[in-house]
Amino acid sequence: MYLEDFRNNEFDRCAILIPSIPHSIINLKYDIYSSHAYKFTVTSLRDLELSVNGLNNGIDAVPALNMWYLSVNSFLETILKILSLKTGITDNYSDMTIEVKYRRILNMLLLENSILEDKLYDKLSDFTLIHKNLHMDLNDKNKLLFKTANFSPKPFFINQIDVIQSMMIAVEIFQNFRFIFEGLDLMPNIPILTQTEKCVFEKLSVLQSNVIVPIINDILSKHKIKTKLIYQEKFKQFPTTSLFENKQILIISKNVEDEKYKWKLNSLQTDVVSYYHFNLMKKYNGREENFYRNYQAQNQKNITEDKTKNIKKPNKNNFTRLLNITEKIKNYFPPDRADLSRNDSADLQSVHAKIV
Repeated sequence: MYLEDFRNNEFDRCAILIPSIPHSIINLKYDIYSSHAYKFTVTSLRDLELSVNGLNNGIDAVPALNMWYLSVNSFLETILKILSLKTGITDNYSDMTIEVKYRRILNMLLLENSILEDKLYDKLSDFTLIHKNLHMDLNDKNKLLFKTANFSPKPFFINQIDVIQSMMIAVEIFQNFRFIFEGLDLMPNIPILTQTEKCVFEKLSVLQSNVIVPIINDILSKHKIKTKLIYQEKFKQFPTTSLFENKQILIISKNVEDEKYKWKLNSLQTDVVSYYHFNLMKKYNGREENFYRNYQAQNQKNITEDKTKNIKKPNKNNFTRLLNITEKIKNYFPPDRADLSRNDSADLQSVHAKIV
């Protein structure tokens, strides 16, 4: 069996189903995107927390912002698809920006555009602007102007503030439309591992208020840094629409895995990834100054020459050797960045240990 075959494994897939309307299955992709976005957000904050010689802007800042944007976009499009099935109003939603989708939903639900809605519309416009320009190579002299959101004028230099701002916009959108359909809670569910290595799901709003906010507070306090961003806001909820009655919209999931995907895996605990990085690091010892960032072609051979051919490779038939170097690896690698080490959150005290 090929690894590519597992792309078709629909185990744990979630979708929306409207039984009264044929062919009405809508995949809940925003749940998956939000899970990735949350993980990138946590690792980006950990980079800031563990900064020593200089402030680390977070290597996962860009993917975190991108995934929050995808989450919002997918969430709004899911709602539009549901409303379209009921109202018969169809448009090419894929060509709309998130702020246009937001305004379209308000109109379809006959919700008035208050000052708060207009402000969120501007935030979404700002979100679209920075997301779009992250994929463009702007001149350094060009600075983006934002109406409301606290985003970097130069997208190439984003950091944890841009990530937090992205998450706050996402949570606000999710909270606004959380209960618009009778009997459904559309707030994304984030998978996390407990201290007993069991997977549980927690609502993003709970993680945001009980984990992310105290994490930010403690990290800023640790490094004596402030931020202009207000990241502890409370968001409104729109009323439930009368377009659907209770149980007219269902959320279904595939909880039983197909037999062909129940592949027998090797249960031996190994750390192949760290092993090969550890071996590569041997060539840097005592010569770190020779391995700086370099783009000069004439020095390329001397500085970037691959010395790994002399590194002894592990016996592929004896993976237990990998277990013996665990302690050595710890000297070279930081703690598991996907680990949520805080345990003082009121609602998650015995739950959050690691992010899936």
